[in-house]
Amino acid sequence: WGFFQLINHNVPDDVVEGMKASLQEFFQLPAETKRRFAQQQGRLEGYGQLFVVSEDQKLDWADMLFLYAQPPEIRKTKLWPDQPATFRAALDRYSCAVKEVADSLLATMSENLGLKREVIADRCIGGLQSIRMNLYPPCAQADKVVGLSPHSDADLLTLVLQVNHVQGLQIKRNGSWFAVKPVEG
Repeated sequence: WGFFQLINHNVPDDVVEGMKASLQEFFQLPAETKRRFAQQQGRLEGYGQLFVVSEDQKLDWADMLFLYAQPPEIRKTKLWPDQPATFRAALDRYSCAVKEVADSLLATMSENLGLKREVIADRCIGGLQSIRMNLYPPCAQADKVVGLSPHSDADLLTLVLQVNHVQGLQIKRNGSWFAVKPVEG
């Protein structure tokens, strides 16, 4: 299916919970505060919407913050929120921990393909880690909006951290959509 749920991933609970709390606090900030970290025209990184090409297009019903996190030297820290005060440190700790998970998964995938553990990872030298954080606010006409348009991720790996237990993530297989039930941990 190209999809699996991962538990026992070794990301410490305090790192996960710190990231969740910082995200929730960021999205609760006033709009004028969040706009300080707005995307620049024609850029993906920052607070706003991805792939806006026209004022007439239908946008996803979501607030979004998109940042590059790894390697650290590519970070545009002026777009990394300084509010809440914990945000930057929480994102740094989380991105480092998730990089370790990704490295471990790539090694395991290599082994499962009958290759040496480092084969896939060695081809990812210079690879980027981006983090997209979404908030799907309540909508009075929820039946008329989509939180995030159907899409396929073009990345080698996409790791999803679900902040709460509200169902919404779906995957498509053989023309049918399947709901992904959140799993603790």
